Amino acid sequence: MSFNFDQFNSNSLTQREPISRSSEETQIVPSGYVQIKKNDETQIFRKQKMNISLPANINFLNVSNDNIAILMSAHLLFRMNMSRADSQTDVSLEKFIVGQRVSRMFLDQTGNHLLLSLVPKSSGYSSELMYLNRNCNKPKILTKFRDHEITAIGFNCENTSSITTGNILLGTSKGYIFEADIGLENDRVIQNNFRQAFDIGRGEKGPVTGIGVHRAQKTNNFIVLVSTLDRLYKFHECLNDDKSLSNIFKHYMNVPEEARDYEQQSSKLSYSQMDFILENKYPRGFGWLTEAGIFYGEINQIADNPNFILSKKTITFPEQDNDYRTASYISKHQNLVPSSFVLTDFHILLQYSDHITAISLISHEIVYDEYFSDQHGKLMAIIKDVKNGNVYTFSNKTIFKYKIHNEKRNVWRIYLDKKEFELAEKYSRDNPAHYDIVLSRIGDDFYERKLYIDASRVYSQTKKSFEEVTLKFMQVNENLPLIYYLKSRLNDLNPATEKTQITMLVVWLVDLYLTEINRSSLTSLERQKEYDEFLLHPHVQTCLKDNRKVIYDIIASHGDNYNLTSLTTMNEDYEDVINHYIQQNEYRDALDTLKIPKRADLIYQFAPIIIEESPKETIQMLMDRGRGLNAVKLLPTLLCIKSDKHRTEVVRYLEFAIHSLSVQDQSIHNYLIQLYAKYKDSEKLMSYFETQGKELSMIHYDVHYALRLCKEFDVKQACVFLMCISLFNERIIKYSF
Repeated sequence: MSFNFDQFNSNSLTQREPISRSSEETQIVPSGYVQIKKNDETQIFRKQKMNISLPANINFLNVSNDNIAILMSAHLLFRMNMSRADSQTDVSLEKFIVGQRVSRMFLDQTGNHLLLSLVPKSSGYSSELMYLNRNCNKPKILTKFRDHEITAIGFNCENTSSITTGNILLGTSKGYIFEADIGLENDRVIQNNFRQAFDIGRGEKGPVTGIGVHRAQKTNNFIVLVSTLDRLYKFHECLNDDKSLSNIFKHYMNVPEEARDYEQQSSKLSYSQMDFILENKYPRGFGWLTEAGIFYGEINQIADNPNFILSKKTITFPEQDNDYRTASYISKHQNLVPSSFVLTDFHILLQYSDHITAISLISHEIVYDEYFSDQHGKLMAIIKDVKNGNVYTFSNKTIFKYKIHNEKRNVWRIYLDKKEFELAEKYSRDNPAHYDIVLSRIGDDFYERKLYIDASRVYSQTKKSFEEVTLKFMQVNENLPLIYYLKSRLNDLNPATEKTQITMLVVWLVDLYLTEINRSSLTSLERQKEYDEFLLHPHVQTCLKDNRKVIYDIIASHGDNYNLTSLTTMNEDYEDVINHYIQQNEYRDALDTLKIPKRADLIYQFAPIIIEESPKETIQMLMDRGRGLNAVKLLPTLLCIKSDKHRTEVVRYLEFAIHSLSVQDQSIHNYLIQLYAKYKDSEKLMSYFETQGKELSMIHYDVHYALRLCKEFDVKQACVFLMCISLFNERIIKYSF
């Protein structure tokens, strides 16, 4: 017999091509938009005929771990490891099976342990179980199972031994469940740990049709699922160090039938089946074939309590599409229930007598439907290699292997249509275009539910049109989501090539932030903090330096003096702001800004203007600066005498400069004398003269100028004092010569 496992048989199809939903190929183009175009992709499921020449018809076939076992008519068994062409063996079982026939064949996940269930063909014979090890060509009858027809086996998924199966569970046609450890040692069959573990039917004698035994990873939590024709029983137990599987059933022994944990499905079928989707050797889902459909459940990966089935549903079988068949054929062959099925990660493959149909586990829609030519014979079953997930189907003449290509390709869209966004994200992450579509839909969903902040966060991760997103938030007058979206887009811009866009966004964001800060006192502190952090962004700092006047005008239009002052402080750009305040007649704000820098030139420039409206505050600011200012350069400011208030404040500064700062400049002293004389403050004037003394070399004012002022303003006492000083000093000069 020869094998060529990967030869595709193009003639295996009938006139009807397999149905396979086309996908949308999506690309993100440089413009930032998502481009979608329709393309026919490689089909998810493609069958290949295994080119094998067999001497007889196929009765049973199993594949595990790439080990194939084929039982043909005349009890001829063919075995081979498909990765090693030289490993094939033929075993004739005819002399070991007398008066019996094989009803079922089981192969464990390692491919090392083959079990055949034998049933009598005539009276005088009994049911038996035959064992054949991969390394042996001589089958062994397991005497302890005499009179028991084995209809289902739950293998130990963790077993890796080629000698023994480890503890496994075996179900019978009468509803009994046995535990045993079966193997071969020195050509002697092993039947250890044999015991009856449970009676699933409690005397009703219904067959066990499927058993699944699984231990949660890194725990001692075991689950067992047992199916009959119309029930699915669930068992759960923590075994600790006890390796006996029969202990899983102990707590269920005395539980009344009506109190047991099971699923009931009315069925008139004479068969049933279970299959599992394994992840790290532990099932994340299971399927149970019933007349109503595939009962599907998701399994808790931890399985730390009896309620290990997280969700369950019945997926009904699709209506048969027989458009190309004749009416007589349909009436004769109408059969809506498949003979067998397997689960893949995202689909159910249903095997009918003449075709295979694949249904999505998520949408329950048909994604693949292929009919087989009559020349291949009637399909007998579809099976799965539990070790690697490969799928096979066979008739009595032909074996086909299915290549499964990227079966999760459309899963993201199905979840998206069902609004199961978390799963849609999960299965679209490996394709940027698909992921963008998912995020855009999630953003739209948040927006429709008026969760605008969440919508903004998601939109910022998409390639959705900038204009579309911003318009959405403007239409609902929501500034905060718009702020967050614009900030995210700002981060994506390149300052070297997108300077104009950066300027636009920064100006817009400044305006939006100030609107939000001034809108509500409840959140103003939080918004202010965000705004301050925003100003530190490198893009923003560059923009501020190049567009100061525009930014200052925006801040000023909001009347936000705090932020205007803060910004000028940060940029050390005070002149423009002070000018702005003066133009707006906001002299107090101008003075507050003038106080910030340590620049005397700005004070000399703006103090003469500001003192007109705020004399007291201006003079106090000058006094606070003390020796940091040149009193002579302040004369343009001090000459502003428009009212008694101005005079009083100017005199206060002149007195401070002379008495506290010890300013000796004659112009400052002369100006103070002028103000004393003009406004008839003779008491202070005389006090000043007395303080200055009578020695001309020690006096800091011009005596002759002071005398003229006192004569002009008729300050007689001062005139006498000054004339005396003048005469006294003239005599001193005369006598000195």
